[in-house]
Amino acid sequence: MVTVLLLAACAPTNTGSPPSSTPTTTTTTSDAEQPTTTTSDAPPSSEGEVKVDLAKGRGITLVGDHWYIHTSFSFTVTMTAPQGESPKDPLNVVVSFPGDAVTVFSTDGEGWSCQDVETGLSCTHADPAKPGEAWPVLTVNAGPPKKTTQNESLSVEASGPGKGTASVQMDLDTST
Repeated sequence: MVTVLLLAACAPTNTGSPPSSTPTTTTTTSDAEQPTTTTSDAPPSSEGEVKVDLAKGRGITLVGDHWYIHTSFSFTVTMTAPQGESPKDPLNVVVSFPGDAVTVFSTDGEGWSCQDVETGLSCTHADPAKPGEAWPVLTVNAGPPKKTTQNESLSVEASGPGKGTASVQMDLDTST
């Protein structure tokens, strides 16, 4: 199982490779149906830091530390509230995709409100989470709008009751 920590937005394809300035944790097992990658810039217990986890879904194959996407795909994003005081601000999440390489078909998740923005997806969850607990999972269903071959980074940024970021390299190949 591979877990990727990312700030998430709706993106059709994603690959997992965190920036070198971001400490990362990657765990790999032989579970072929549940590969995930986790990349976090802060330990889950840090005050003021939102932990962001991204898990690949259908249509994404893990190749090394990249997400390989050949068709429409989905992924989930889970954010965990900072330890300490209960968050009062809404959680804002921006998922950035490369150029016009990804089209978001839909998003799903209890309490999430999402809108397409020029660089990807912007989502808000108005309800607070208890310290150290996760907000409801955000699922993004996306796909490439045209035939393309690209190797780009998908990034996620969370803000509100704290901040957190993550990114992953995605290899998008819909040329055939």
